[in-house]
Amino acid sequence: MSKRNYRQYAVYLIYFQIIYNIAIKYLIAAFNVPSILNYVTDVVTIAILILSINGLRKENFFSKYKGISIIIVLLMANIVIGLLANGGNILLVLWAFRNTYRFFIFAICCMINLTKKDIQRMMTWFLYSLPVNVILCTIQYIHLQATTSVYVKTYAGDFVGGMFGQLQGSNAIMNLYLFSILAYGFSCYIFKKMNLLKLTLLCAMVFYIAILAEMKIVYVEFFIILILTMLLNRPTKKTVLIIISGFIMIPIIYYAWNYYNSESASILNLTNMIGYLGDQGYSGSHSVNRLNAIPKVYEIIFNKDGVSNLFGIGLGNGEHSIYSFMESQIYLYYNSLHYIYFSQSILYLETGLIGLLLYVSYFVANFITTCKYKLVAVNSDFDLIFLNFAQLFSVACIITIFYNSALRSEAGGYFAFLWISVPYIWYRNMEEIVEPMVKKRISFSYY
Repeated sequence: MSKRNYRQYAVYLIYFQIIYNIAIKYLIAAFNVPSILNYVTDVVTIAILILSINGLRKENFFSKYKGISIIIVLLMANIVIGLLANGGNILLVLWAFRNTYRFFIFAICCMINLTKKDIQRMMTWFLYSLPVNVILCTIQYIHLQATTSVYVKTYAGDFVGGMFGQLQGSNAIMNLYLFSILAYGFSCYIFKKMNLLKLTLLCAMVFYIAILAEMKIVYVEFFIILILTMLLNRPTKKTVLIIISGFIMIPIIYYAWNYYNSESASILNLTNMIGYLGDQGYSGSHSVNRLNAIPKVYEIIFNKDGVSNLFGIGLGNGEHSIYSFMESQIYLYYNSLHYIYFSQSILYLETGLIGLLLYVSYFVANFITTCKYKLVAVNSDFDLIFLNFAQLFSVACIITIFYNSALRSEAGGYFAFLWISVPYIWYRNMEEIVEPMVKKRISFSYY
């Protein structure tokens, strides 16, 4: 098999990985397909890595992308220090690595194998899948309203996942998907590849799904996209117009939310929103929430120990699984805290403050790198649209770390790390043209 064939097979498997992770979640929820089929993705990831070894060597990856390479090395070093200090079960260590860090391997493989056309093709697929998700979410919403289960009715929005399946928590993955659609739509509009009517229609479908799935965060993210779009690009009539349009949509969104979710409409009030994120959250006052996850883990589990605060209790020592033999003692004792609900708390618990900050810094570095590449990008569809999209999506990943645990799920993790690889795919395709320009650039300014 030639080196070219290795890369081509790796690309096929990357496509398969993305599609399979969405399809299997839907099949598990709709047709009770065995959940063990989730683990096919692990075999696929290993196969992609094996096929990418020659590419890693040829691309000189770790020398070319020093910034993220250093962060990854420091992440691994921090894990080793945590394990040396606390010890660990090798099975749980591997399980925890699989749950959190396999996506870094996938992202690196995307960076060295995919092309700009691959990224454009996949984004087109996801864009065209939006009307399909509107239909699926509507059907799921109607079905959930008819259920006799009090629990399911109470948390019905958590089960509305569209193509990601009618499983509890699937709306967390849907949130990443909707952010990507909004970010791409705004990027296309700013660079004159989508008109205002199409953007409005796209936003309407996103908001409709968000209402059915009770995803309040989507509206916060919408305004974050608006503000970042204005700050990261030269002010134009288009940026001003979308800001005005965004504020006009506020009363429309509130009315629609109140119509479909009258019981939770009060949550759109700022004071109530803070209460929801804090002690009034759905997990109860005893469990961790988005605002107090780190302080509670520090106080209750770490018992305010300084070393644990920095390095955690060791990778795998706080893990959870549907299989009892892969559940840690810490989880069995402290599971009522629900720390596995948020990536921030499980990362902090197992790898400490240093591990959490390094994990976040990966996405910060991605944002900064994209800014640098965007300054020297030529005026083409892919360059400006997708680099702007990558900037926005980096912010989405940082929000997600603190908002839910979607980055640790199969569908959410692979989906997110695919888009995180975009600026590096662009750079690899344009290296000979932009490298001299990147080196000459000593300060940030509008391109």
